[in-house]
Amino acid sequence: MLIGQDSLKGRLIELLNSDNLPNTIIFIGPKGQGKRTVAHWLAEQMEAPVYIPPDLKIDSIRELNADSRTISSPKIYLLADAEDMTVQAQNALLKLAEEPPENAYIIITVQDTAALLQTILSRSITFRLDGYTMDELYQFTGDDELIKIAGNPGTINKLSEMDYEGLLKHAKKVVANIGKISASNAFNILKGIDKEDYELFIPMLIHAYGEMVAQGIKCGEQLTVLYETKNLLERSKSVNKQNALEMMFIRLREAARNEVQ
Repeated sequence: MLIGQDSLKGRLIELLNSDNLPNTIIFIGPKGQGKRTVAHWLAEQMEAPVYIPPDLKIDSIRELNADSRTISSPKIYLLADAEDMTVQAQNALLKLAEEPPENAYIIITVQDTAALLQTILSRSITFRLDGYTMDELYQFTGDDELIKIAGNPGTINKLSEMDYEGLLKHAKKVVANIGKISASNAFNILKGIDKEDYELFIPMLIHAYGEMVAQGIKCGEQLTVLYETKNLLERSKSVNKQNALEMMFIRLREAARNEVQ
């Protein structure tokens, strides 16, 4: 079920009804924002099947291209999390985007378009997913703090499936003590946190710093560091998350110590 995104849904329906839906569409938004959900919702409106390749490597894109030449009714080819597609794979996709069969529709989802070739972008229509209102988020959970941390359905679902309160407690402890610990101990902060939860730890830190701001405590430099790291991880899946977060903690430590001086 697709909750929210009313403006985007309205625009897509308008394009469908006027028979002007482009053959290549890019949905942009943070992880958990619902990009794939929108793609499947659009497929339902079109009564079209969705084909998801096993990976985004060049051979899979070539197979997708070949399949698109055999169809006689609308079919959606969903390329999710496409930030790390190689140039070779994108060039293979470009052949389809330049001369798409009538019934072939490519949907690409990314958090950021920086890694996509300009030739792909120029042959696509892009849509950035909207944020969610509190009322919309309350349809996913009644947990006020979880809503403030997550901000979108996908992150709410992930945090709901885990011991997020334990992780949040750790985040608040880090925020309270980051300026007091040694540089070597900053590298130990991730101990005890599963690698799959590394990215989820950042919104928890942002939430914890937000509570400090509400108390009148200055921590603008720390929040800048957090958002820069968050954006870095969003732009590319190939970034070493552990290294990025360890460097983030060193910078947070320095920022916190600067605030005291």
